[in-house]
Amino acid sequence: MSPVRSAFAALLLLAFCACARPLQPEDDSDAAIRARIETIVRGRADMDLSHVTIDVYSRVVTITGIVPATDQLKQLKRLIDRVPGVEQIIDNVVVGD
Repeated sequence: MSPVRSAFAALLLLAFCACARPLQPEDDSDAAIRARIETIVRGRADMDLSHVTIDVYSRVVTITGIVPATDQLKQLKRLIDRVPGVEQIIDNVVVGD
């Protein structure tokens, strides 16, 4: 290998090692899953979740309460389903006032 190629390979290796950082596993505790869900869904102007509670037990999310429209319930379930660590969603939600 030529000295230029060796220097280039060493430079690439150094740059890769400098940019790489150890990956930490995502916290999949029930509290962490619930916190991620709350962060995503609470405060959304397009959803009325004032009468909805969210509980997590053994990676199973239970949503309970009342939402004003079916599309909001569908959106809520889609958002929760995308949260890392969620294995199942139990829907105890009533649609309507």
